[in-house]
Amino acid sequence: MGCFDASVNLPGGAVIDSFDLLAHDSSSAAGGKGVYAELDACETADDSGCNVQKIFWTSGAPGYVVLSSGPVGTLVDNDANLYTMRVCTFAGDITTRFRAVRIHYRLRVSPAPATATFGDVPTDYIYFRAIEALAKSGIASGCGGGNFCPGQAVTRGELAKFLANALGLSFP
Repeated sequence: MGCFDASVNLPGGAVIDSFDLLAHDSSSAAGGKGVYAELDACETADDSGCNVQKIFWTSGAPGYVVLSSGPVGTLVDNDANLYTMRVCTFAGDITTRFRAVRIHYRLRVSPAPATATFGDVPTDYIYFRAIEALAKSGIASGCGGGNFCPGQAVTRGELAKFLANALGLSFP
């Protein structure tokens, strides 16, 4: 048996929906558990205090297969946990192997602050939380003078800048 552990680095507040395992299992000696995948959330770096978030394994059908973990639903809290993906092959030979793991997650908008960042966007404004999230993430900085100008039209150039910021593109 051999295991591979890899750190999972996702943004705090993200929700892990599921993960996929691309594996090959043609081993009958593994008892139907030839390749095993596990997502752990650990309170410490030494594997003590780990909580299994999701676990599944191959069935022994020959050939490469893509298996999905099904729903996970873990909210990523990087302050409290270290996340690890562990994949193990049980046969100890080439009859069990894995090629990749893909984690499916989605980002969530963080809670809005108690006080407004922009003078023209009150806390009870319908888009207050979204505007605050864009400002906090550096995607949008407002129209100047401490205002956001939520009713002002956006030019194609401004939209290009928003999208470049959102995609993390850098300007040397």
